[in-house]
Amino acid sequence: AGEETRLRAAAAVAARTANATETALRSRLAQQARSASREEASLRNDLADQEKAASSHAALLQSRLAHEEKAAKGAEDALQTRLSREESATNSERQFLKHRLAHEEEAASNEEQRLRASAVAAARAANATEASLRGQLAHAESVAGSKEASLRSQMEREAEDAKN
Repeated sequence: AGEETRLRAAAAVAARTANATETALRSRLAQQARSASREEASLRNDLADQEKAASSHAALLQSRLAHEEKAAKGAEDALQTRLSREESATNSERQFLKHRLAHEEEAASNEEQRLRASAVAAARAANATEASLRGQLAHAESVAGSKEASLRSQMEREAEDAKN
């Protein structure tokens, strides 16, 4: 009877130890899951902010491009009007004005091309940033999943050890 009482007491202590170990492991797992969730939310917020900034930048560039195109068109129209008024001028003066008009049209075209290239570069940068943030998010999710699986495995081993 004394041996049975001692064995029962030892079994009760082992059960309490196993329960305490399981509770501690569950608490650690929950804490790490919360931490991973916060990190994921932070990365998602960063991604949303980057997307918003890229969208705003692209809209600004589009607006600038439209403004520059309008200004270039206005300048071209003004030069055409001026050219028409001076039709009666000498041939050399007419040639000079035509050359000047072509030069200004080329400059306007070059500026338009530069603005378009800038808008394309901004869009590419935004896409690259988005891809990078998505990769970071996927990595964080993978790490969190691995940590959770590792903790579950450890908890199961410790629970099994506690039973034995």
